[in-house]
Order: sequence, then structure tokens, then C-alpha cells
Amino acid sequence: MTLTSYTTDHDTLLKLLQRGDNYQFLSLATGYLSASPEDAQIALLAIREYLNLGLIGPARELMALNAASGTDAQAELDEIAGTLTNLPDSQVPWSQRRDMFEHNLAVWRERGIDVSEIVDGWCERQNDFQWYRDRHGADHVRMRMDDTSWAWIPFFGHHQLVSDAQSLPEDIGTFCPGPYLFDGLDLGHFLGRVYDKTVDTFLGYSCPLYVVEPDAALLALVFHMQDMSKMLADPRVFMFTGANGHEALRELWESNHNLPLPSQVYTLSQFRPRLHPTVLEITQEVVSDREQAVRDSLADLNARYDTCDLAYWSKRFEQALCGDGEPLRILAGVSVHTTFLQYSMRDTQRAIESLGHRCLLLQEQSNHETIGPLTYHQAIREFSPDVFLSLDHIRPEFAGIVPRGLPVLTWDQDQLPHVFTDENMRRVAKHDFLVGYSKDRWVSAGCNPLQFLNARVPTCPDQFHGRPLREDETKKYTCDLSYVSHASQTPQQFHDEERRQYEDRAVRSLLDGIYECAPDILATYPPMHSEAPYEILAQAQRNSGITICDAALQQRLLSWYLWRLRDRIYRHEALDWAASWARKHNRDFRIYGRGWDVHPTLAPFAAGPAENGRELLCIYRASKINLQLMPAGFIHQRALDGLAAGGFFLARLAPHDLKGGTLRSLCECIRTLGIDSTEKLYGTQDATLRQWLEAYFDLPGGALPKVPVPLSTLLHRSEVAYPDEVFPRFREIVFDSPDSFSQVADRFIADADARAQFTTSFREVVVDRFSYRSSISTFLSAMGIYMRSALKDSSQR
Repeated sequence: MTLTSYTTDHDTLLKLLQRGDNYQFLSLATGYLSASPEDAQIALLAIREYLNLGLIGPARELMALNAASGTDAQAELDEIAGTLTNLPDSQVPWSQRRDMFEHNLAVWRERGIDVSEIVDGWCERQNDFQWYRDRHGADHVRMRMDDTSWAWIPFFGHHQLVSDAQSLPEDIGTFCPGPYLFDGLDLGHFLGRVYDKTVDTFLGYSCPLYVVEPDAALLALVFHMQDMSKMLADPRVFMFTGANGHEALRELWESNHNLPLPSQVYTLSQFRPRLHPTVLEITQEVVSDREQAVRDSLADLNARYDTCDLAYWSKRFEQALCGDGEPLRILAGVSVHTTFLQYSMRDTQRAIESLGHRCLLLQEQSNHETIGPLTYHQAIREFSPDVFLSLDHIRPEFAGIVPRGLPVLTWDQDQLPHVFTDENMRRVAKHDFLVGYSKDRWVSAGCNPLQFLNARVPTCPDQFHGRPLREDETKKYTCDLSYVSHASQTPQQFHDEERRQYEDRAVRSLLDGIYECAPDILATYPPMHSEAPYEILAQAQRNSGITICDAALQQRLLSWYLWRLRDRIYRHEALDWAASWARKHNRDFRIYGRGWDVHPTLAPFAAGPAENGRELLCIYRASKINLQLMPAGFIHQRALDGLAAGGFFLARLAPHDLKGGTLRSLCECIRTLGIDSTEKLYGTQDATLRQWLEAYFDLPGGALPKVPVPLSTLLHRSEVAYPDEVFPRFREIVFDSPDSFSQVADRFIADADARAQFTTSFREVVVDRFSYRSSISTFLSAMGIYMRSALKDSSQR
């Protein structure tokens, strides 16, 4: 980045030399001597420094500038002048970088960009630039300012070292930094660093970089100094040159509303005249115009959808779902910068269309775009949707995007705590509907339980019912044991990452205390037991002497930190069991996914990422045993996909996987007794009900949970099916310790017929009960039923 100039005096320059900063000295001495040519001492020191660096031409010119300075230093200046007479100038010819220049141009041409202005600019002004390389290998370029003077650009110095020391944008290191706009390039070093630091920062996302250099000759200069071919080939890098370059940038932003606007503007090349208006002013204008366009567009859509009340939507759903009206029109949006969600939405779209409804899916068209509000608005205006479908996110997160009268159907697949906050849930509209995992949180916030359907994530049997494996596929993917997941982050790595989120030393200390005592306490509970987090937190507070008063922080520690920490422990512990078994018996164990190749203990089993679709199908089918290690339970997308593909699975026992029948009996007893509150449930003296409570919570005789699970939560849990209820002989494929893993692995690795029997029977269940088509049909029907009940409820008030 260009150094800011300031007034320099004789003493300041001497101090720079005293501390050994010869580059800074020369950078400032040039301007100083132009204004004070009579200072022969500084001139002499500058000439010496140029000579020490092997820069003969600049030293000779400085001699000429000070030739008439009658001072005490004149004799030494005259002596030096004599030694310089026959020395070469030390200027490097531009022909040495001709190939690099042409290569950069060729790469840019391949993107369909006209480079003639750059070529012409260099042809006209090549002689206005001089390139020198000093004895340290540092390049220096100067530009002709007038007929008699030159100036180092952007300054005299070791530009690579200066750039390396320059602070990067503060948001670099986050998932989605930038975008950034550069007004000029200097010599290109800083842009190169920012480019390298913003490649694939989150699941393929790389932020746009915008560059405006109105002087085509200066851009040509950078093309000579830097190999920019990788950057120039990247479609996320937008460069504009010429007198109208800034207006071309404005036109780009105005024509593509999915290009995010810059969060920071860097003004480099301060040695050239500024544009009017400046690129910063243009950016501010475009930001303001785009925000106003969104407000105006949303107001228009609000006016259109405000005419549709609950009565309208109730009738619309009823007629569409019974076949008496037009099929539903469903608008959906999902980012390509996701792992599972984009594929889940793809299968959802197929299911919607297979049911006879219409579905328009919006996604980014490139890895540097985001779906902008105006793109959504255009789709809403043209498609006239009856439903806006979102995965994981609810209405408040679509402020400025979804008109207030358009129903939102949210499918919650990940229970994100920052989404399902009390404030967000209170802002969900009455004509919205939700399905998924967060019903407990929804009801605890005082929201209508009829507006949320408890549901699991299904699979798409058609996607995983491909042709038989070819011989080469069988050879490539056959193994004894496999696991597919991107959850390669160790418990320690997760803890360190979470710890960095807090600046408060007390919170960090408490987190360390939680991490330290968690393993011992978890060992005394069944996996993922609901009471364990509370005991861990309480013990850590006692040990550290730190008490949490912030309810939001306590909730985050319990529902986010300890859940994720236990998740990592749960998975990696089971993988260690499998790895030990594989080593002991010399079995081929493969772990597919990102990051396993650098795992501290499991790296030898890393097999790289697996592509969704055919490759996953091959892995599931060719593996003799697949592993399901989800603490949320066996009925999860990974296992369902694998079963649909024809794979055989073993699963680590999850908390409720063998409790479906017990939960069903418990809830039946609750209803029979007319229990209608949590207090009555745990205060009951009914012997049968207490027996069912003890059985469900794995408690000794007469004990009750330390942290009572609300009655509503138990009833919500009973709304979905559990593995022991739907998969025949499910108990035979689960394990909960190293020994039990070895037993089931030994049994099934040696019995191909048994594996085939389980695979066939489990797949039949998946196709019948857990397909996207059946799930989407259930969701839409439930939403229609809710609309009618909400209409009835509102008419009775």
C-alpha cells in the first residue's frame, strides 16, 4: 500500500540512516532534494546509498542535480562523479519482462476481455517508466513526471517486504471476507496477498475483487512486474482501465445484482491524479441506489401480497392439494456454498415436481456471487409463488427479500441456535409453517405448536438407486469398513476455535474448565444424555469460581458448545474403536471427507472427499460395512442415503434409538392419565407412569431426572418414528463400546448373507417411510391443515 507522504527535514533523514532504514531514507530524500538542492550533505549520503545498492543511474542523476553546490562535501562529490563516468546505468530493459507481459495479456484475452487499451498505453508511454533492480534483488520503478524529473512509484523501497508487513483487511480469516475494491494497484503486491487469502474461504466461496486503474500504462506496468495469470484467469477478479473504467464498474454492479458490493475500498497509486467522481464515491452511490431499489421493489411486492389473507391461503392450499385448483407454485433458494443443503434442496425440488406442483429454485451462478434481494424480487414478480421454501432459516432472516404476505415454509435440518432465537421466532408470521427438529425450542418460546411439524430429514431413493457398479468402480471402492463425514475437527480443535470467539478472559477460563472436566463426567452417562451438559457446566463453575449470569451465554454453552463438543467426542471416540479394530485385524478402513488427512490419529485412514451422487453410491455399496456415528440418531440423511444405495450399516447407539417403543408407551400412559403439565408428570404417584419414566430416562428405581424434560418435549419426540420401531432386528447392528464394536464387526464382516438380508429389509423401510416425496407430501398437507386451523382460530376471536 502506498506510504503516506509528509514533510521531511534534514534531521529526520539523518535519523533514518542512523537506524539503518536506507530504503525509507532514499524514498524521502528524493523529494527533499528536489526542494532543497543546496543540502550537499543529504545529496552525498543519498548518492552513497544509491551506489551501495548498485543503482548507478539514479546516483549519477543526483550528482548532476547537485553539481553546482559549493559546499564542504563538494570535493567528495567531485571524486564520486569521476568514478561514475564509465559505469553502466544499471537500468533493466523492459524486454526482460516481455514474455510475462504477453502471458498476462493472453490469459486476460481468454476471458474475452479487450486488451488493446493496455497494449496501446504501453506502446505510447513505455519510455516514461524505468526499472531498476538493486543488489538485494528488490525491484524499483520510477515514472517520468516532466521533462527533467522522475519519481519512484509508488515509493522507493523493498515493495514485497513492505506489502508483507502491511495489515490485511480485518475480516480476512472469516468465512466470507470482503469483497474489496482497489483504486489503483501500486506494483500489485498487496492485491496479490489479498487474492491469495480470499480463495475458497468457505465451501467454495471466494469473494469478488474489484480493481480500477484508469491509467492503462500503469496497469501494463504491473503486468510487466507481476505474474498475474492465476488472478487474471479467475472470474471473481474484475479489472477496469481507461478513463471510463470507473463507469464500467458502475455498469457491472448495476447489471448484476448478485455481485456483492465492496466492504472496503483501498486507494493505492496516490501518485496519479484522482478520478472525479472517485471510485469510493461511485461505490457509495451504487450502494445507496441498490438499497433504495430494494425498498421500492419490496414495497411493490408487499402491496401485491397484502391482499392475500389467511382465508385466501387456506382456500388456495385446500384446492391445490385436493386437485381442484392450480398446483402450488413454490419458490426456493439455497446457496451452493453448503455441503448437504444444496443436495437436499435438489431432492426437495424433484419431490415437489413429482407431486404435480411447480418449483423454481434460485442458486448462485458462480462461486463469487450471492443471491441478491432484487433477484429474489424478480423471481417473485414473475413466478407469483404461493410459498417461499427455505432450509434452516426463518422469515426474519429474509427481511428485505420476502414480502410480508407470502407464506414461508421453513425446513429446519440443523437446529441452528442463532436462527431459532426467541426474538426471531416471535417475528414468524401466522401464515408461515415450520417442519424439522426445533419444535421444542419453538414451543418453549410460547409459539403455536400446531405451526411446527416435528420431522426428520429423508433421502431420495431415486438418486441412490443407480446402475450396478462397474468392475473398475468395484475395484476402486471396495473396502472392509468406511465412514463418510466432513466432521474431521477434533474435540480439541473445536474447543480452541470456540475459545477464540470470546475476548472475556473469564469466559475463556470457564470454557477451559468445561473442556477439562467434560470427559470424566460424560463417561458416567449414556451417550448424549440430556443431563450431562448441566452437570459439566455446574462442575466447571465450581472448579473455576466463575458463575454465569448471562442467560444467553449459558444457553450457548449448553446448546451449542457442549452439544458440538459431545458430538465430536462421540464420533471420534467411535472412529478410534474402528481404527483399533482395523489395525488389529489388518482390515481396509477408509474415512471419506475433508480434513481427515491432517487428523492427528486418523490420517492413515483418510480417503479424501467423496462427491455427492455416483461416488457416494459406489462407496456405500462397495464397503462391506458402513458406519453411522450421528449422535442425533440412526435415522439421519447419511444413513438413509446409504441404505437407499444398498449399503450395510453398523451404528453407534444413540440416546433414543432403542427407546421408540418405550416412549410410545410412556406417552400413551400420559394421555390415559390426563397429565397436562410438566409438574404433574414428575409429581405423579402412579406406579405404571413412574416405571415408564424410569425406563425411558435410564434411571434407578424411584429416581427422577435432575433436569426434567418438559412434557411438551416428550410429546413432540413421539411424533416421529424411531429405529427400533421401523427397522427389523435393529438392535443387532448397534454398538456402544470397543468390545461391542469388535463383536458386531467380526460377525458381519464374515457373513455376507446376513449383510445382504439386513440391507434388503432396511432399504424397503427407507423407500416406504423416508423418501423426499412422502415427506414433502406430508409437509404440504400439514401446512394446509394448519392454515385452516389458523383461519378458524382467528375467526373465533
